[in-house]
Formats: sequence, structure tokens, C-alpha cells
Amino acid sequence: AHSGHVFADDLNVLITPPINTKLKPMLEYLEKEGTK
Repeated sequence: AHSGHVFADDLNVLITPPINTKLKPMLEYLEKEGTK
């Protein structure tokens, strides 16, 4: 169970950066569109 938890944390670290790189431009775009 402990090793599975560590694996899940590693998986989370691997998955998070690509999501952030996609979300940041999207949020910036939404902010620009919202100020129009």
C-alpha cells in the first residue's frame, strides 16, 4: 500500500506539468477575452 501511494505521487508529478502548460495559456486567453 505504501509503495502504491508513492507510485501515485510520482504519477501525479508526471501528469501535472503538461496540464499546467495547457491551462496557463487558456486562463490568460480567458482573461483577455473577459476584458474586451
